[in-house]
Amino acid sequence: MLIIVAALTAVWLFSSLAAYYFEVGDANSNIKTVGDGLWWGVVTFLTVGYGDRFPVTASGRMVGVFLMMSGVAATGILTARISAWFLEEAILARRRNVDERLKGHFIICGWRDDMKDLLEHMVGKDTGNGAEKVVIVANVGRDEIDAIREDKRFEKINFVGGDFFRVDVLQQAFPDKASRVLILADRARSQTGVSPSAEEADARTIMAATALGKLAKTAFVTAEIIDPNLSSYLRMAGVTDIIYSRQYSRLLLGTAASGTGLANVLNDLLDPKSGTALQTLDIPEALHNKTYSEICKTLDPSGRTLFVGLIEHSGNTHTIRDRALREAQKTSNVKKLIDNLQSVKQIRCNSPMFNPLPDYIVPSGTVLITIRVDHSVTRTEGAA
Repeated sequence: MLIIVAALTAVWLFSSLAAYYFEVGDANSNIKTVGDGLWWGVVTFLTVGYGDRFPVTASGRMVGVFLMMSGVAATGILTARISAWFLEEAILARRRNVDERLKGHFIICGWRDDMKDLLEHMVGKDTGNGAEKVVIVANVGRDEIDAIREDKRFEKINFVGGDFFRVDVLQQAFPDKASRVLILADRARSQTGVSPSAEEADARTIMAATALGKLAKTAFVTAEIIDPNLSSYLRMAGVTDIIYSRQYSRLLLGTAASGTGLANVLNDLLDPKSGTALQTLDIPEALHNKTYSEICKTLDPSGRTLFVGLIEHSGNTHTIRDRALREAQKTSNVKKLIDNLQSVKQIRCNSPMFNPLPDYIVPSGTVLITIRVDHSVTRTEGAA
């Protein structure tokens, strides 16, 4: 655009000076100064035709014809460029490629047929994920993403097209700046309309986790896997949380055998519309290494919060081990140092502990498990 503007400016300036050169020697000319020539050049180039200055010589008029034709062409060129710029902006806004300035965002790798329903649980005030901070990385068409963006809640969602287990595709989502990553058991269909098998979906999950182990060392990575026997590969890749989707379904169906209504309990805990939800609560640094009962009483003097237990060594795998190594080295006793380093290797990241004893000393890097109850939510028959 700058080159075009510079070229058009040069045409105007050259033509104006040329007209002045041809006209200044003619007795009947009204272009007598350089200023007159520049003024005539402007009104002619812009096809205004003001009429107070005009060439009278044949050479001057030839310059005028050239300048008028250049002005018409310039108008077309500038209009086309401006239109193209607005069109490009509209296309980019529609595609909403990931801005390299994005940080602390949530990356979703993979695709599901019920993606929109899944996003309803992941995007919003309750989760802390605004649509503009969510990046979907999946090998699906733009039309499927556009269908989701038609919902006002998700119109600002970012999208990176391609195989989410490839490093070059993942890098476009800036995983090194992300705070959380979720790898789904991919259901994206191939070009022939065939959905991947369970084995293929798990293989993609493991490849993505391996790539993210190097690209997203500071992010909290969760992965969904179908075959629980393959979970060891995810742990080796540094995955923080593993979702066993097929196993959970079996366990949920298994509760039906007890006939005690446990299925409804689980449904209410998992349904954000029920007003009851499992959540974690950070422990202030001042309460680190205090007893479980002391922490609960300090954080909830009224006793209305339902504390379920703890998650020890919570967070990203790399961060947890780095923190544990720093703590282990805080001793001058060589034997104790060796024992501490050995214990670091045995750490189970994000390890839950339900209903610990009141005098249990809660170590740093631990979060509380609570059940939040919103009594303002009206219970209905189909709440779950």
